[in-house]
Amino acid sequence: MSTPITAAELRGTALRTTRFSAGYDVAEVDAFLDRAAAALEGAGVLTPDDVHAASFTQTWRGGYAVDEVDDLLDRVADALRPSPALGRHARTGALEPPRGAGTAGSAGGRGHRLTAADLRSVDLPAAPLLRRG
Repeated sequence: MSTPITAAELRGTALRTTRFSAGYDVAEVDAFLDRAAAALEGAGVLTPDDVHAASFTQTWRGGYAVDEVDDLLDRVADALRPSPALGRHARTGALEPPRGAGTAGSAGGRGHRLTAADLRSVDLPAAPLLRRG
């Protein structure tokens, strides 16, 4: 297992480009790493399985070094892996709303996965006077 990475560290990482060997398409990798950094900040949903399933077009000149990208993606996947302290949700991935519970931008509540930002934006009402909360 590699060392997890933070969003700030990911955004500050400079990858080496290849000259005469196979490399990954720079634009594709950059777009995916932007998505990964957003997920690490809680602004998007990306799972370790999504990271491991990522694929990029190979180029023979001017692409990112394959080994460096693969190692970096391992660190991203480790950082996205939920903590065992989260219980059941750590094993199932992102939290999903109950069936039939409509959410903004989805029909029937099944098209949207809850993110950390969604949870932070919820305002819970206070308990009624003289009742436990």
